[in-house]
Amino acid sequence: MGPILLAMALGVGAWVVRLPSLLWPQVLRGGRQGAEALTGWPRIVWQLSQQSGHYGYELWVAIGIIAIVCAIVAYYSAAVRRLVYLTAVILALADIAVFVGTVAVVYSDALQGVGNPGR
Repeated sequence: MGPILLAMALGVGAWVVRLPSLLWPQVLRGGRQGAEALTGWPRIVWQLSQQSGHYGYELWVAIGIIAIVCAIVAYYSAAVRRLVYLTAVILALADIAVFVGTVAVVYSDALQGVGNPGR
C-alpha cells in the first residue's frame, strides 16, 4: 500500500508542479514575461514547472521506476515500508504547499491590480 501511495503522491506532484506553467501565463499581468519576472520561491516553482513540462515523459518513467523499486524493497523490509509511507506523506504535504503557493501567486497578482484601472 505504501508504494501505491508514494506513486500517487509523485503523480499528483508531477501534475501540481506542471500547473504554474499552464496557469500563470494566462492569469498573471504581463503573461509569460510576468511569470518569468517572479522572484524567490515562485521563481523556483516556475523554473521547475518549465523543466517538468520539457522532460514530461522522463518524469513519468522515473515515477514508475521509483514506485516499482519501492514496492519490491518494501515487500521484504518493514523498516523500508515505514520509510515509504513517511515519504508519501511528506510528498503529499509538499504537493499541497506547491498548489497553495501557485494559487497564492495568482491571488497576490490579482490583488495588486485591484483599484488600478490601467492594469
